[in-house]
Amino acid sequence: MKVLCREIVTGLRLYFRDRHALIPTAGLPILFLILFSYMHRGQSRGDVPFVDYVFVSVIGMSIGGTAFLNLSIALVEERDVGILKRLRGTPLRAWQFLGGKVLSSSLIIFMQVLLCFAVGAVFFELRIRGALLPSLAILVIGILTFLNMGFCLAGLMKNSKAAEAWALALFFPMLFLGGGFTQIESLPKSLQRVAQVLPLTHFHNATIHVFVEGESLGTCISDLLILLGWTGVCFAVAVITLRWE
Repeated sequence: MKVLCREIVTGLRLYFRDRHALIPTAGLPILFLILFSYMHRGQSRGDVPFVDYVFVSVIGMSIGGTAFLNLSIALVEERDVGILKRLRGTPLRAWQFLGGKVLSSSLIIFMQVLLCFAVGAVFFELRIRGALLPSLAILVIGILTFLNMGFCLAGLMKNSKAAEAWALALFFPMLFLGGGFTQIESLPKSLQRVAQVLPLTHFHNATIHVFVEGESLGTCISDLLILLGWTGVCFAVAVITLRWE
């Protein structure tokens, strides 16, 4: 456990030292929250303030940015410069190294979500209607899905330049087609079909049901099953393709 804890601390330190990762994954969600909440201040959908929907979109942005975008690029960079090869020659076990990545990324995401919630609650009267445990369950499932996607992409990429290009190429279309910042119903039919395959769409649907509408997990079981399906497939691919050098 001591080794795992050290890996978690190392992951946190590396994240907060890397401005290239810190600004887009931590700064942009807060910027988007403030910008869109201010633009639509006083507006609502039914009896739900618009800021609640913005917050849900920002959560997906934080999870995708940290668990998928940042993790995949950082992991391939560490492999390119030989860090993973050197770690392979130490007593550090693979599960300790990868566990440190998973837990440090999860802690970073939870901090981002709490910070965004604090900003929304103080300046825009944001509140969450969902119960604590269902809300946490959706967050955990979403984090696991995008972490496994990050590991999967890292395993498939030959170098860090390819990883960065593919991660960006996949993340931003997924972000804007996933229903967070656009209405899926307003998209052309072909793009709607694409959106329905994307994991961020189903994470967004699930968070809307639980966080915003205060419903139970049973109302979004199909979305959660699709997320778990993505998790399983990406985990299997990552196990086959991830390498230390």
